[in-house]
Amino acid sequence: MSAFDNLKGKASDLMGKAADAVRGHEDQVKQGIEKAGDFIDQKTGGKYADRIDSVQQKAGDAVNRLGSSDRTGETGTTPGTTPGAGTGTTGTGTPGTETPSAPTEDATQPDPTKVDPDLGR
Repeated sequence: MSAFDNLKGKASDLMGKAADAVRGHEDQVKQGIEKAGDFIDQKTGGKYADRIDSVQQKAGDAVNRLGSSDRTGETGTTPGTTPGAGTGTTGTGTPGTETPSAPTEDATQPDPTKVDPDLGR
């Protein structure tokens, strides 16, 4: 298992825990988001009110998604779609049709097993 797979697994676990914590408490979480945004808005003198409102809206939308997602919906698919059941094309905008690309070797990364003669090693 690569380090990336390990991180991906931990992120998935964290997302599941967040969804579990939110489920059944959506209104309370949204109230907390609203209060936090209002506090920040007050402390900044309304200078960033539009941005704060936008973040509050997006956070509320995220709470709605977390609160309504089931355990299978945490993969980033739209409820009712089957992961990997798409056509394999990308960029269509249809949930479930994107095929993630495999990680590729980054040509700009130096080979750590080779010695750079300029460094004198």
